[in-house]
Amino acid sequence: MSAAQTMTLEQLKDRAATLGTSIEAAWQQDLQADDRRFQPAAVYASGRRRCVRQMALDLVAWDQKPGFEVETLEKMRQGKEIELAMIARLIRVGQRATPRFEVIHEQYGETFKDRKGRVILRMKLDGRLKFESGETPPIEIKWSVMADNLQTVEDFDRSPYTRDWLDQMVIYLLTHSEPFGYFVLGRRGLPRLIPVFLEQHLDRAESFLKAAETAMDAKEAYAVQGEAALPPFIDDPSECRRCPFFGRVCNPPIDAGPGIRVIDDPELELLLKRREELVTISGEYQRIDKQVKERFKGIELALVGDFQISVKPIERKGYEVKPTTTWQVSVERLVKVNANGAVVS
Repeated sequence: MSAAQTMTLEQLKDRAATLGTSIEAAWQQDLQADDRRFQPAAVYASGRRRCVRQMALDLVAWDQKPGFEVETLEKMRQGKEIELAMIARLIRVGQRATPRFEVIHEQYGETFKDRKGRVILRMKLDGRLKFESGETPPIEIKWSVMADNLQTVEDFDRSPYTRDWLDQMVIYLLTHSEPFGYFVLGRRGLPRLIPVFLEQHLDRAESFLKAAETAMDAKEAYAVQGEAALPPFIDDPSECRRCPFFGRVCNPPIDAGPGIRVIDDPELELLLKRREELVTISGEYQRIDKQVKERFKGIELALVGDFQISVKPIERKGYEVKPTTTWQVSVERLVKVNANGAVVS
């Protein structure tokens, strides 16, 4: 007879809680073992930013960025596991397709050198589809709640988080002279394939190359010139507020407010946008509103993408019930302004 069989129900509940807490702690430790950071030798293909100064800081001040939260690490781990599962499915599907294909170059890392002979880009796509007909388009697998909102290439630019996915694909197409590639989007239901054509994004890809060269120039000069070697500030405050270096090693001339917390969570930003869309639809609005406000208890001021959230504790005196503290959460969409202070769309 095991010890558990001799316990009372209350003892069993305590024991189950202890064991569950132990599992959760071990789970977090396993995730945190993945959060190993090191100085990048070059710009990553997934590291395109609208702010070239941020790209340079990724190279010289990489150790100043905050680590990932456990929830984010779990999403990243799940994404990797789903990518592997989708590769396996593609291998099976390839035998049924017409023309047939096989998956090659899975997680194959490569570099790209500029005219000076420097490695300025490090790239790793999820693979290529090698068709019997001769085409070998690269593929990039993305799994996220955001994938449900992507139906065309144009949709990628609607979010600051998915637009970098498109940059990653077009720079790979340019540096490998590939005419097209596919995003394979994991989502609820069947995956969605979205083709990307290099000819339609040449300017974008060349702009990325130029930004990578500028970031590498700054890296080389930084040891001697320090901050003076960095590219200029961007004139978009919303980009600054989203940047992990903001308020740490980069202090552009904008007022972000005291004690502000920048939260980089694409799924939370989507919830805020959906909440705004549903303001007149009571049922779903109330559900999302409750879910959003639950995330901000105890945070005084926060920024999530284009949204500013201010939170105020409200003390309730105890009469017939015990005293409690509730949180009044206000959500406000921020406007974007240019360097002259004018509002832009």
